[in-house]
Amino acid sequence: MTDKPPAHCILKINSFSVLQDVIGFGSNKDHYFKSTEFSVGGYTWVLSVSRSKGNKQEKEEDHLSVYVTLVDKLTPGSFVDAVLRFYLYDQLRDTYLSVLDGESLKFIPISTFNDAKNGYLVNDVCVFGVEVLVLNNQLKISTMSIVEENDDRRYTWSIEKFSTLNVGLYSPVFRFDGWSWKLHLFPRGESDDEVVRLRTEKPPAHCILKIESFSEVQDALYESRSNKDCLISTEFSAGGYTWVLSVYPKGNKQEQGEDHLSVYVTLVDKLNPASFVDAVLRFFLYDHLRDAYLSVLDVRERRFHVLKDTWGVPKFLLISTFSDADYGFLVDDCCVFGAEVLVINNHFKISTMSIVQENCARSYTWRIENFSTLNEELYSPLYCFDGWSWQLFLYARGHKKEKGKSLSLYLRLDNTSRLTQGNKLFVTDFLCLKNQRQGKEHKVSEVVRLLSEKAPAHCILKIDSFSELQDAYVSRKNKDYLESTEFSVGGFTWMLSVCPKRNEPEQGDEHLSVYVTLVDKLEPGSLVDVVLRFFVHDHLRDAYLSVLDVRERRFHALKDKWGVPKFVPISTFNDADYGFLVDDCCVFGAEVLVINNQQVKISTMSIVEEKSVKSYTWRIESFQSLSKRLSSPRFCFNGWSWKLVLHPRGQSNAKGKHLSLFLRLDNNSGLTHGNKLYVEYFLYLKNQRKEEDHYRLGRNWYSASSDSWGFSTFLSLCDLHDNSKSYQVDDTIITEVHIQKMILLKDNMASVKQEKLNLYARGNKEEKGKSLSLYLHLDTKLTHGNKLYVKFILYLKNQCDGKDHQKFVAKWLTASNEAWGYHAFFSLESPHDSSNGYLLGDTIIVEVCIKKMFMLKDMDSLKEE
Repeated sequence: MTDKPPAHCILKINSFSVLQDVIGFGSNKDHYFKSTEFSVGGYTWVLSVSRSKGNKQEKEEDHLSVYVTLVDKLTPGSFVDAVLRFYLYDQLRDTYLSVLDGESLKFIPISTFNDAKNGYLVNDVCVFGVEVLVLNNQLKISTMSIVEENDDRRYTWSIEKFSTLNVGLYSPVFRFDGWSWKLHLFPRGESDDEVVRLRTEKPPAHCILKIESFSEVQDALYESRSNKDCLISTEFSAGGYTWVLSVYPKGNKQEQGEDHLSVYVTLVDKLNPASFVDAVLRFFLYDHLRDAYLSVLDVRERRFHVLKDTWGVPKFLLISTFSDADYGFLVDDCCVFGAEVLVINNHFKISTMSIVQENCARSYTWRIENFSTLNEELYSPLYCFDGWSWQLFLYARGHKKEKGKSLSLYLRLDNTSRLTQGNKLFVTDFLCLKNQRQGKEHKVSEVVRLLSEKAPAHCILKIDSFSELQDAYVSRKNKDYLESTEFSVGGFTWMLSVCPKRNEPEQGDEHLSVYVTLVDKLEPGSLVDVVLRFFVHDHLRDAYLSVLDVRERRFHALKDKWGVPKFVPISTFNDADYGFLVDDCCVFGAEVLVINNQQVKISTMSIVEEKSVKSYTWRIESFQSLSKRLSSPRFCFNGWSWKLVLHPRGQSNAKGKHLSLFLRLDNNSGLTHGNKLYVEYFLYLKNQRKEEDHYRLGRNWYSASSDSWGFSTFLSLCDLHDNSKSYQVDDTIITEVHIQKMILLKDNMASVKQEKLNLYARGNKEEKGKSLSLYLHLDTKLTHGNKLYVKFILYLKNQCDGKDHQKFVAKWLTASNEAWGYHAFFSLESPHDSSNGYLLGDTIIVEVCIKKMFMLKDMDSLKEE
């Protein structure tokens, strides 16, 4: 399971119960659900979902199957290697079931998919997805063989003055069987505990530094004898500040970066003496072979100020690893570095917290005898955890307001001298009173995560009279959460919401839940990646409980809310001793660190009209005299125009043998940008004396390139002319079509307008009053001298006979020339002649078909991109 949505294709299917009948016929490729085409690795692909029959003898149930099809036609001998990852969205838990490669025939059992508790099919809606990781198409063969099986090899290294060592140390080179070796020793441990190394396909959001001829650039750097031994990027902006990325090819020796590449980010802006900027840094190095990035996250927030304007990772990567061609970082003497700077805030006082020891359970047991005789407070012996001294103390008859009512038990820090200058130590602990007979324990849980004096940077929600407002707000709004006013971060508008009662759909039972919602409506395909931090104010200690969601969260058209379902237990929140709710007043907050927004291609599949059967009857007289193709009059269903097409003597291979009958989509202009229309239909030839009609069932996808489907061998000519079957009576036949289902597969990216058509009904410039003028206008601005070469055809549709008027254009579009076309596209005399078919019912139809596009980019613009 993963929170990350598919990167390459999402297929959303509405009203799936109706569609199940379709995918049950999995024997034909046209019965799959197919996404629109998407591009990965320079190739075009399609995601398909179908149903596979289980082996009944082995009591195996049916499964949903998922496939990826390569649309491009490869030349003989060519091949493409890829790793596939399929997804199914769990709508209850807001996660994805992710299946890497494996057997796509058995993606998920039908019973599991249909079970509402699993969240895959909710309100008859489901969401599938896929990622296609295209590999290099060269076959690398490795052979493993034993050098020498039973030979004992040993090397001894004597290290003197060990106590004085502070940095890594290499042994002399020694050899075994022709191989050279070294021992590498870190006397104080390898200092890599402040970074997290990941591999990701996502490129850097803020800065990319591409270095060609790396060895020559490096040599020139050192031969110049400049004061700096690093390569520096051009300036880039992040969080309202200006930065540069620097790379030390031979390591920054001043920070013990020997034998490593060192990378840093420098703040270019000069700050005032009292100012500072807090940021989280992420560095990247491109792997050319695997088309991915090594990503190194500096887990600590770094503070830039007058005395410290540079932060980074001294030991980013071993130089030997970087230089090894098998790792793909340095290929053809070219390498690519990158950086992201996530600016947090620079207006508040910040306390830095580090975990003393993360995954270590520490326990101490105190046995108290003669308990019944105790009247005063009692202290345990001192004990130590991680260099801190602790003590338990107990009031056998209770303490303060609980005196005479309860046993009171406390954990005391003995050496508080280390907590000076406002430093604090935050502890999650369990105090247990052992049950000595049943082995059970009475346990008290104190849930405290991180505490900071820093106030939220982006949003503060103060709630007075919390108990009254909670009841009134929830009742009036029919919602179970309280919402803040809108706030802006990273160019987007957000809202903080707090669920004061149990949030069962998110498994936030008995907890306060907190969320951030993206208010802006994103265009389909757009996305925003963020890191979230939530706060609640502790009035007693004048500090904030801060909960950082350590994973990046992706907001997109299908997911506009993220948060923490189990933010703090309701019992803890209501307990006055914790200071979160004082005098019925509480303060929540949020920070949203926006990383980047890219685009993912999303396809939506929805039923045009669910339970409506549409029929049309076509009566054809003088049938015997017909020899050529014949089309019915146009008829409409749900805004789509259709025609029946008949070949009385058969078509193609069926010519002279069968009657051929097809259902043709007459206006496929709505099926552009990869949109498709699935149609389930029956074609009938009526028996005019009995009720035994001949019919065939068709299930097909209609698209811009496939607008006609049916049957070449609809009925044999022998059966047609057999008088006993009454298909032909008085030289007349009757055909009929019944449309059962229509499903529109819409590529949502098509709604993002990049080009538009400009039309002058009375002509433009010198053709005013003479001609109709038509142009293609690029709506996206071209900057930095970039150009776009476009080949396209402009059409004026003939609505009668299909003989359209067209003109061809091949031009460069630039910032100064954003539109091309024809002043004299069509004479004004011709359209108004109704016999021509261009103007029907005071309506004309114009169309553009873009054949090819090339982008010419100015290299200077790449620095900014």
